[in-house]
Amino acid sequence: MKAITFLGAGSYVTTKYTWGEKWCETDLFPEAVFNIFEPDVVYLLTTEKAKSAKRNGRTYCEILKEKIGERLRIVDIPEGANEGELWKIFDIFSGIVEEGDELIIDITHAFRSLPLFVFLAAYMHSAKGTRIGKVIYGAYEARDKNTNTTPIFDLTPLVDLTGWITGAEALVLRGDASMLANMLQDFHAVREEGVAEGYVLLANKLRFLSKALSLNRPTDVMSSANELKNLDLCDRMELPGPFLT
Repeated sequence: MKAITFLGAGSYVTTKYTWGEKWCETDLFPEAVFNIFEPDVVYLLTTEKAKSAKRNGRTYCEILKEKIGERLRIVDIPEGANEGELWKIFDIFSGIVEEGDELIIDITHAFRSLPLFVFLAAYMHSAKGTRIGKVIYGAYEARDKNTNTTPIFDLTPLVDLTGWITGAEALVLRGDASMLANMLQDFHAVREEGVAEGYVLLANKLRFLSKALSLNRPTDVMSSANELKNLDLCDRMELPGPFLT
């Protein structure tokens, strides 16, 4: 598993980052990513300005190298202040990710490029077959000031949402429900056994509708559409995001 994280040039404050039962007390969030999620390698994307930022006479990169060791890879990126630099970051990001990788993407210090990296995560999942394990954010501004504990937010649904949107578009424009069906199949895997059966049933009915449309079978299309319309289990299912209304 690869972790991709960022480092800025700001002054960081020590806090206790928490993820469920796991925690790490540090002022540099990439250290928390390493200790809590235990990736095989950590890619630290940083600008020239951030690389020279220091604490007590030592650069942040030197401190992280000591904490993480040989599993740390420091990667230079531009500031992302214009379109050309954003495309450069895109190329660098693409070069890090290989086909089939599992990724943890930390966007805590992604700054103005944050939307780009959410898009990149979705792109890598689609184009390179990567598995997005987590997209995370160390929410220091949401810390408990009494205990100095800071939650780590799970932003993975932002990436998943792009998949649902693409799948819905494919169904509306081309009558292809296969992507939605596959995503439902994956979504059901994390549900309880009794509830999961409903997701499988819905996925199969979407596949049947898609096949009927592709083979131009109007009778089957109408029959399948009516079955979906009258499928009352949808009212009892926790569908992801705005999947169905």
